Amino acid sequence: MDMRHLEETTVKTKPEAGKKTESNVAETVRLAIVKAADKGEELSQAVWEITQKTVKEALSKQKPSVKKVEEVAADAAKGFNQAASDTKLKIADLYHRALDGISTGAESFGDKAVEAAKNAAEKTINLMRDAGEKASQMIKEAVEDVKEGFKDHGNASKKLIQTRFSLKAESGKEVFLAGSFNEWNPKKNRIKFQNGLYNLNLELPAGRHEYKFVVDGVWTNDPECHEWSPNEFGVANNVINVE
Repeated sequence: MDMRHLEETTVKTKPEAGKKTESNVAETVRLAIVKAADKGEELSQAVWEITQKTVKEALSKQKPSVKKVEEVAADAAKGFNQAASDTKLKIADLYHRALDGISTGAESFGDKAVEAAKNAAEKTINLMRDAGEKASQMIKEAVEDVKEGFKDHGNASKKLIQTRFSLKAESGKEVFLAGSFNEWNPKKNRIKFQNGLYNLNLELPAGRHEYKFVVDGVWTNDPECHEWSPNEFGVANNVINVE
């Protein structure tokens, strides 16, 4: 083979109308490997044959330059990587078979072509593999960040804040506090009379809560609270925002 065929500059050719360009090398390799995997063929040999044949045919269509060889080899390598991803193949197991096939496909065009094909294919496979690993790591880190975010949010929502409820009323009353925080149980949180007021301290999670006092069995609003919310009985509940 005349080594002058492998010039350093690209041989410019105009594709025939309607004819597929070399960019389809990747798709040809991908589809062929996926098909072989679906058929249950022995993939080590199949990968070699597919890459070798595809590269050889692509380079035989015109007088190849070094750049042309590199482009075709890189496309074939991309097709191999894509097929491995599509079929969940372990790239490491077939990596060298793909490189051998791509290199062999360029043998007819001299040692320089073989070397160019091997280097381009190896570089492409490594770059795509590294990119895939980096993407996987980024996804993993993103998932962990989301988990931590939910964890922090959960911890924040569970944080209890000391909240004081007070009602001015005569001593000797039976006073309870009922609200959205205790399922509106009118007997759960009894309030003691201290220093002229019925006072109760509760630990509540941050957020909006509705409540009412129950005085001697009568549901009573807090006269010191100025935020209200209508309820299903046509009256209003008091609202407290815990921060």
